[in-house]
Amino acid sequence: MVCELLLSSVWFLFVIFWLETISVWLFLCLYYQDRVFYHWGSGEFADDPDQFLYVLSRSGVVCRVKYGNSLPDIPFDPKFITYPFDQHRFVQYKATSLEKQHKHELLTEPDLGVTIDLINPDTYRIDPNILLDPADEKLLEEEIQAPSSSKRCERIVSAQKRVLL
Repeated sequence: MVCELLLSSVWFLFVIFWLETISVWLFLCLYYQDRVFYHWGSGEFADDPDQFLYVLSRSGVVCRVKYGNSLPDIPFDPKFITYPFDQHRFVQYKATSLEKQHKHELLTEPDLGVTIDLINPDTYRIDPNILLDPADEKLLEEEIQAPSSSKRCERIVSAQKRVLL
């Protein structure tokens, strides 16, 4: 019973508050129909009540508000302190024992055409004495010559700049 009474009184006060607010807005709209409005909070002019109400509702404050709160000065000079710990202790990665013990699965699909020998790791070692196919050698020669050709272009461009200057 008490809760119902309390809820009904709170609801009643809420409705009364909004009715008063709406009546004030309507009064402003009807009374100031042909006047120019100036909103002190934002410093803006409004030609009609709708603009004035928009300015009021946008700022939420009718008068200009000045805040004078400032932080106090620090009572001592700033100082550098030494950090006694290793600076990289939070950024260096260290694997935990759980990560070290975990066995990662090697998921291979049979339709890729790649046969992986999981038992003999020597299968994938490259013998340095094997000669390359001539077509592969040409590809490698082009890779080696590419940087020298770009330097040559840079020399030509710098020479052209000198001529233009």
